[in-house]
Amino acid sequence: MSPDLVWIKQRNTTRNHLIFDSIRGPGKFAVANSSGVPGTNSGMVTSFDSNGFSLGSTADVNENNGTFCAW
Repeated sequence: MSPDLVWIKQRNTTRNHLIFDSIRGPGKFAVANSSGVPGTNSGMVTSFDSNGFSLGSTADVNENNGTFCAW
């Protein structure tokens, strides 16, 4: 099942809560824990796949030794 919305938060540091949705596309995100303007970064969620989603190498979503939650 391809997700329509992905929410990612790194648990072992104070990074932002990042929300990605299939309407805006995988390279665009909103920050749930601030009133900041939505942003664009092609290195975060790179695609919404038929069995989940794929990540790039940006530390906000995929850091070596980072512990992440994704909903």
